[in-house]
Amino acid sequence: MTYKELLALYKEGRLKEDERIQVEADIEKHEAIGDYLMEQMDDYDFDSLNNINEEEKDETVEADSFAKSVNSYIRKAFIKMGLIVGAVLLAATLFVIFLLPKVVDSFYYNPGKTAAGTEKDAGINQLSLDFAVYSELFMPENYRDKVIAEEEGEGNYSIYIPQTLSITGNIADVGGYIKKNKMTLYNSNILKHYESGLIMSQLAKVRTSYTFADLDKAHAFSEISNLNNDKFYNAYITLDSAMSYDKFTDWCKKFDVCPEWCAICVRNDAGELSDEGRFGFKYPLMTFNALNVNLTEYPYLTQDYLVDSTFHSEKDYSWPDDFFNTLTADIMKQHVSSMLRYIDDNHIFLEMMENNRPKGYYKGLAEKIEEQGLYIYGFMIIGQKDTILPLKDIEHIAYVETTPVQ
Repeated sequence: MTYKELLALYKEGRLKEDERIQVEADIEKHEAIGDYLMEQMDDYDFDSLNNINEEEKDETVEADSFAKSVNSYIRKAFIKMGLIVGAVLLAATLFVIFLLPKVVDSFYYNPGKTAAGTEKDAGINQLSLDFAVYSELFMPENYRDKVIAEEEGEGNYSIYIPQTLSITGNIADVGGYIKKNKMTLYNSNILKHYESGLIMSQLAKVRTSYTFADLDKAHAFSEISNLNNDKFYNAYITLDSAMSYDKFTDWCKKFDVCPEWCAICVRNDAGELSDEGRFGFKYPLMTFNALNVNLTEYPYLTQDYLVDSTFHSEKDYSWPDDFFNTLTADIMKQHVSSMLRYIDDNHIFLEMMENNRPKGYYKGLAEKIEEQGLYIYGFMIIGQKDTILPLKDIEHIAYVETTPVQ
């Protein structure tokens, strides 16, 4: 039974005597305690309690003020953090959109950058210079000295290679693209690589002594007599023996031969002349000063600089005496050596042209030419049938092979 139930029975007089006595004793005890507490409260200082309450109120106000200050600081911190995060995200987005492609570009061949040794506003890009040097060495039928490159980002470029000069009036421009150091042309047959074309194909029959008596010269000119009178042809003339540059130019002046391009040979380790490398140089018969590039480490590198630095008047450019007298053996040796060294130093471009020669190969040829001088075993001229046929009566010509001018 609870004490509350016990009190209810006491009020109703239903408790047993001993229970009633106990409850009355409890009531009396609690009355005494109540009287004591009342006496204590009369002596208590309620003003001090009020002061304590006021202090507690002040502390509460200060706490509230502090809490508001903290909340304000946290809110400002979150706003500041949001702005910083937003700025970082914006910067990252702009970097990905505008700068990352350029960063990626820096790891790959850039055909559109300004070529070394030229002014930025000259409009000479890297691919134009590389193509001019490479095509002179290896593609006599397809000399190109101008390439337009459009940047697409991340090492990708679209390229356009126009034909700036045509004997026949037919223009064979070439388009394509470069993707991360790999070049693809839409019509790769137009720009033939020298070693894979028909150039000097009869050299398979040539002995290392470079005597060509076994070539069928009569048959070659018989075929030429059947050519179309109205068309132009590239005629590749093989000499009966390799000539030094000076001997070759004297021979050209004697017979009024105007070579467009000359094939070069070097002496191998056994001291024998060989057509190692299958390369040559172009005579600057026609030039437009588009690639007047002067690099001290590559003297006389380009056709245009070759002309600009050697021919100073129309009188100097007469054919054939003044022409060969001006373009001396020493100048042309430097020209060829510079081209070989330049193309070896730009090995990424060689790989794009699918030239598998190892790095250092063409530099080795340059060293041989610098030591031995230039030796010419053949040359190319451009003309119609009536221009080519008279060559059969000229001494030292062993064989002629023709291909139509595109």
